Amino acid sequence: MKRLGELVSCSCVLTLLSAMGFLAMAAGGDVTARLSGSVHQTSFVRLAADLDKLTDQKAIAEIAFQDADPAQRKKAVAKLRDQKALAELAEKDLDPHVRAEAVKKLSDQQIVFEIAQKDADPLVRMAALEKIRDQKQVAELAKKDGDSSVRLAAIAKLNEQAALAEVAQNDPENDLRKKAVEKITSQGHIATVAQKAEAVDIRKAAVAKLQDQKALAEVARNDRESSLRSAAVEKLRDQLALADVATKDTDAQVRAQAAKKITEDRCLKVLALQSPDTTVRLACVNRVHDQKTLGPVAQNDAEPEIRRAALKKLSDDKALAAVAKKDTDQTIRTAAVEKLRDQKALAEICRTDSSPEIRKVALDRIKDPAHIGAAVSGNSDATIKSLGLERIMKQRNLDKLLPEQKRKATILQTLLLEPPVFEHYGFASLTYSFWTNRKEYTIRDTGQQVSLTEETASVRITGKDGKPISNRTYESAKGQPTETFPAASNVAFDRTNSVDVNIAEICDDILKPFDPSTQEQLHPASTGARGVFCCRSGVCRKERTANNCNAAGGKVVTDCSHCK
Repeated sequence: MKRLGELVSCSCVLTLLSAMGFLAMAAGGDVTARLSGSVHQTSFVRLAADLDKLTDQKAIAEIAFQDADPAQRKKAVAKLRDQKALAELAEKDLDPHVRAEAVKKLSDQQIVFEIAQKDADPLVRMAALEKIRDQKQVAELAKKDGDSSVRLAAIAKLNEQAALAEVAQNDPENDLRKKAVEKITSQGHIATVAQKAEAVDIRKAAVAKLQDQKALAEVARNDRESSLRSAAVEKLRDQLALADVATKDTDAQVRAQAAKKITEDRCLKVLALQSPDTTVRLACVNRVHDQKTLGPVAQNDAEPEIRRAALKKLSDDKALAAVAKKDTDQTIRTAAVEKLRDQKALAEICRTDSSPEIRKVALDRIKDPAHIGAAVSGNSDATIKSLGLERIMKQRNLDKLLPEQKRKATILQTLLLEPPVFEHYGFASLTYSFWTNRKEYTIRDTGQQVSLTEETASVRITGKDGKPISNRTYESAKGQPTETFPAASNVAFDRTNSVDVNIAEICDDILKPFDPSTQEQLHPASTGARGVFCCRSGVCRKERTANNCNAAGGKVVTDCSHCK
């Protein structure tokens, strides 16, 4: 009987509840208004119907508002369509999951935005954020929401460039600032972040995306961090900006980096000549090709290393000559001489440089005989004089003469290189020709065949203007129809009639324009070249006294101490 009573009682309750629902629907009253003030009822309300199958919106609303179980309220909200009820639930339900579910069903963007701004729970604000379409509202949440996960979601949804730039500069979380930078596509706004963000790594991330040359130049010139200035320089192509950084940056590595990126001659020239930084000047010199720039650098730079670098690329003879003559570094002067082609300048260096090694290098570079003469004439370096004379003799084929004739030709050439003579005639041309004529004889008694060689020598000297200075021909004694030949043990030997070239009179020809004092000073007979200068008149040119020479042949006699 007791069990039956309980069933009857339960049946009465269900009937009563059904009647109440019927009356409520019949009255047509507002379910939300009617239930809004009520507290959540116990779970017995769910006995009214199976919620999964329930379609009546007022009954669903009643469960959404009244059920004590948040999971059931959330389930009811998911089936609820009434926007007013959903708005109230989104704002007032005590459980954030219920409020979040209600927000998902809302269509009023303004209500959703207000909830996103005001709800205390990030879960609800996140749900509201997902519903928001207006970029200004998304930006507001990205900038101001107190929860980093909400701000991160807002950043992911945000496309408004100015707002992203603001977040990138101001968000308290570094990871979120980086995410904002990643989303920025506008070069103008990425430039703003690169220039104004407080955090170094944010500015660096912005510089990595920056392409605008003007903005990169601004960072390269003004950023507080050398690493960021370097990163900007790496992407910078603006030549004037690079030159500015190479000149003014406080970090030597950044200056050098900028200098290495400069390609325009106008900038390279200025820096090569004017930069106070040795590394920058060197980097620019290594890339400049303008001879008008390389010349002054090679001549004037304070650093030998830079002068050498400029010299390696220098080809202008005038500038090379200046370096070869004036540089204080012997190795640089040597390098300049080795490149120099100007024969006149080489001759001057050969005469005047303080280094014997450089003088020899200069002489080796001279190809023109006249300039070799200029280098040798008056040179105080005996080695240079000897080497120069040897080269002149070789160039004129005088080295191929027989030893005695070569000795005489050497004396004449030496006289022609004496400074007063060289100054008067210039580089005179000396032609010394020598030939022979052979005659055959038969010894009368034995029938032996022997020969007699006759010698002829011609010496012709002309000034650089082509006017003759001396032109003399000398012949040996001619072979007669009958000749006497030296013999030993009845065997006769060939004989040579040697030519006697009187170079004393040739020297007289050369010295004719000079006063007696100069002649005396320069004549080889007065300068130690003895043995061939006694004249046929029988007067020794040194003592100028008679009876010291053999008047007949001009041969040296044993009692002439100066002619020995």
